[in-house]
Amino acid sequence: DKLEEVLKFKITDKTILATFHPASLERATAGPQFKELLKVLDDMKDLRIIFTLPNADTGGRIIIKMIDDYVKKNSGRELASILGNMLMKMLLLKIYGIALLKFHLFL
Repeated sequence: DKLEEVLKFKITDKTILATFHPASLERATAGPQFKELLKVLDDMKDLRIIFTLPNADTGGRIIIKMIDDYVKKNSGRELASILGNMLMKMLLLKIYGIALLKFHLFL
C-alpha cells in the first residue's frame, strides 16, 4: 500500500488520526492540554495513532516536541510530518477515527 509505504506505518481498522492545534491567543495552555490528550490516548493501547503537526507558533512548537517524544517511546504511534492533500485524503478514507482538539475523541 503506497500510503503505508510513505508513512512507514501499518494502517489497520484501529488506526486513528490525532490532530491538535492549540489556540494561538491562549498563553501557556498548549502543553497541559496536549498532555491530557496523550493520557487519554495512552489508555487506548489497541489503537494505532498517526499524529499530524500543529502550527509552527509557540504553542505548536511545544506540541511538536511532545509528539516527537511520545512516538519515540510508544510503538503503534507515528508522526506524519507532511502529508499533502492527496495523502491526507487517502488516509482519511482508511482510518477508524479522528482525535481532535482539547480531549474530544471521535470514533
